[in-house]
Amino acid sequence: MSFLHPALLAGFALVAVPVVLHLWMRPRPKRLMFPALRLLQSRQRQNTRRLRLRHLWLLLLRMAVLALMVLALTRPTLPPANYGLTWTEAIVALVILAAAAALYFGILHAWRRRAWPRHVWLTRRTMLRGAVGVISAALLLLAVAWPYQRRIAAEIVAPPSTKRADLPVTAVYLFDTSPSMTFQRQNQTRLEVAVDLARQHLGTLPKGSKIAVTESATTTPVVFSADMTAAQNRLEGLKPQPAHRPLEDRLRSALLAVENDRKKLLSDQSNVAEDLQQDRFLREIYIFTDLARSAWELQPGSQLREELAARPWLALYLVDVGVDDPLNVSLTDMRLSREAVPAGGLFTVEATLRSVGVPAGEQTVELELRDDGAAPVKAGQQTVQLPANGEALLKFPIEAGTGRYRQGELKIVGADPLAMDNQQFFTVRVLPARRVLVVADSAADVSVWMEAMTSLGQGKRTAFAEKFVTTDKVSSVDFEDFDVVCMINAGRPEPAAWEKLKTFVTEGGGVFIALGANFTDGKRGIDPTAYDSPAAQELLPGRVLAVLPFRPAATLDLRERAHPLLQRFDELGAIPILASTDIRRYWNVTPAAAATVIASYATANRPPALLERAVGQGRVLLLTTAVNSTAWNDFMGGGDGSGWTYLAWIDQVTSYLNAAAIGRSNGIVGSPITIRIDPAPLDRNCVLRMPDLKQLPKEIPKLADSLTLRDLTAPGQYELVTADDSTSFAAGFSLNLPAAESDLTKFTTADLDELLGEQRYALSRNLDDLVRSVQAGRLGQEVFGLVLAILIAIFVMEQIAGAWFYRTDEGTAAPAAEPSRRVGSSRVTTASRV
Repeated sequence: MSFLHPALLAGFALVAVPVVLHLWMRPRPKRLMFPALRLLQSRQRQNTRRLRLRHLWLLLLRMAVLALMVLALTRPTLPPANYGLTWTEAIVALVILAAAAALYFGILHAWRRRAWPRHVWLTRRTMLRGAVGVISAALLLLAVAWPYQRRIAAEIVAPPSTKRADLPVTAVYLFDTSPSMTFQRQNQTRLEVAVDLARQHLGTLPKGSKIAVTESATTTPVVFSADMTAAQNRLEGLKPQPAHRPLEDRLRSALLAVENDRKKLLSDQSNVAEDLQQDRFLREIYIFTDLARSAWELQPGSQLREELAARPWLALYLVDVGVDDPLNVSLTDMRLSREAVPAGGLFTVEATLRSVGVPAGEQTVELELRDDGAAPVKAGQQTVQLPANGEALLKFPIEAGTGRYRQGELKIVGADPLAMDNQQFFTVRVLPARRVLVVADSAADVSVWMEAMTSLGQGKRTAFAEKFVTTDKVSSVDFEDFDVVCMINAGRPEPAAWEKLKTFVTEGGGVFIALGANFTDGKRGIDPTAYDSPAAQELLPGRVLAVLPFRPAATLDLRERAHPLLQRFDELGAIPILASTDIRRYWNVTPAAAATVIASYATANRPPALLERAVGQGRVLLLTTAVNSTAWNDFMGGGDGSGWTYLAWIDQVTSYLNAAAIGRSNGIVGSPITIRIDPAPLDRNCVLRMPDLKQLPKEIPKLADSLTLRDLTAPGQYELVTADDSTSFAAGFSLNLPAAESDLTKFTTADLDELLGEQRYALSRNLDDLVRSVQAGRLGQEVFGLVLAILIAIFVMEQIAGAWFYRTDEGTAAPAAEPSRRVGSSRVTTASRV
């Protein structure tokens, strides 16, 4: 505990004044001439004991009044802590007081039945009051005061060092600039409210203070400056940023900056003993945030709590500028059925329309499309009934254009307090027909496979330019004319064919190999020795050993869906069907060291089912069961290949192996994105057109077929065009905000305690709260109000006791009237007077 006016503690000497007055002004004994002196002496002893108790209580109350007056004038302060009673402590105190009252009135009720003389009744009642009061006080001390003082003992016994209110401050103003800070209420965004609070608080800092203003979207070092004008200008320049870092990361950067500044100051006192070195600054960090979860990254085992506990000299203040009852309608979770489609092909855009705090009603979403950088045009709209605090699914079927890319935007018609999540952007690449070479021992082996590719093209799902060749003709094929090679039950490829396939894959091609047996002529199709040659092993993901049966039939284990190919199946909803397909026969394959097992069979020994190997710029997929035989498995459904999962298998496998389809056209702001571009024989100077109308020069090396872009922070449509001819469109892509940015759920006190530590921070909602929190952090928690309240209560008790002290007991109802007695010739009543 510390005091703002410690010199006034000398006033505690006034506590002795009531003692002196009590001793000086004691009533002098009076001589009264009465008969029956023995009776009067007995009553005098009873009254004396009762008056002594009353004198004692009145004396204690008057001493307490003077002591509390002195204590209040000194304005004591305590370290910031929770000095209020807990629910348990309050309930125990009430139980003790209730029990004391019940005991007191219960004993009085029992005594009223006894025919005691009035002076005996009054004396015993006074003794009972004292006994009950002492017992109650003792119980309150043991059951309430003792646990209370143990709970706050650490902060009382070891308070922080005394600080002065006029010491300069080294402070960091850390602002949450995430998209949720654009939420508007009363024509002000949350960031504008935060800046106004910071500007007002900046004027309250002592002279000589140093300030650093930083935000969650930047990675620049935290730098302190004594120029308040520069800090004001920095505040005015703060803007919401779509991409940002978690506030924990920026808080760590602020911690290091404050600590380095403190170490530098203390190092200048190297000629002073370490225990005598003093910091001339108060160290504080202010975080201005709406406490939305999207701005934080609460992870188990976070070390931030320990880092703050290791710096007791640092004060942390959180300023909550958020709203407790936000109203918002958002478009989130935009999904494309595919990101690359053939010219004229069909694809679907899905998005989730979600409401928070908005009453049920109709909401309209518009669709705008454009091709190759042309002006957007409205292509449709949907109106849905959106439930209160619910969501609705939107689905737009779209036909690809004739350009290289088709870009679009979904946007909510109307406005709400949070506008940043009212739109979603997408880009779909338009590709030429996929050139696929199908290799098998006979056309009959792949008739179903070829018919499935034709069906996909007719349904505008995928355009194929397929060609069939027998296994013995593979070595004579020019692979440069194809994007993907599918080898279906190819029995005995020649070594020359393996050499040409290796060159094809190294240069970026893709090969899919499905093992099986040729049952058309009753002979075994796959020759393991042909797949075990040195040339074949330089390409294949494993050694082909022998055919084995499953008894009973097995299924695929597709629980691990981290692989991109499985992710595609998962997005289509095909995983449950593929995972339940019966497989009766398979080839036992030993994976190569450079291979990856994508899926296994769901049996005890888990033999590989689908393997992958990267060779140069391309890749090879190996399926250890057939795709053309109902005797081996049920992949083909009814046997004709018309099942949609069989079509999805052909579509996704060939798309995954097609180098032209590699790369994404849609991403999240702040995350790297790799886009596919058309290779060219010369270096190209290009310009990246961004949604905020900025243009960024980019140089693309010759023959490059992809480009990785980083540090893009604006959501919207991007275009990459040649610098010398802006009409020559090269590539396009779209970026959206993370879906979590639409979640306005606030951090709770429990979350903050877990992250920062209990009692390690102060949370404020307005400037007055902030000023009080800062004053308590710098000088301690002032208890003047509490002391004054106790003083007033005891003063009232003293006044009541003083008024009752000289009150006679004649008007008090006695348990039984005592009869009068005659002494000699005079009548003497037994009613005593004070």
